[in-house]
Amino acid sequence: MLDPATVGVLSNPAGRHNARGGLKAVEAVLATAPAVSHRLAREPRAIETALAELAAAGVRHLAVNGGRHHSASAV
Repeated sequence: MLDPATVGVLSNPAGRHNARGGLKAVEAVLATAPAVSHRLAREPRAIETALAELAAAGVRHLAVNGGRHHSASAV
C-alpha cells in the first residue's frame, strides 16, 4: 500500500480552474489526508523551490495540479 507520507501535490493557484475555486476543493480533500505534502507554485521560478521542499519531506510520488479542468494523467 502507498504510504501517504511519500505523496506530494504541487498546485498552480494561478491556473484557470484553481483561480475559480478549484484550489479550495483540492485543499479540502488534502485536509482529510494530512500526511500528504502540498506546495503552491504561483510562478514558474517557484517550482524548483517547491520541488526541493517536497523532496526534502520524503515525497516519492508527485501529483501536479496545474489548474486546468481536464482528466488527470500519471507522470
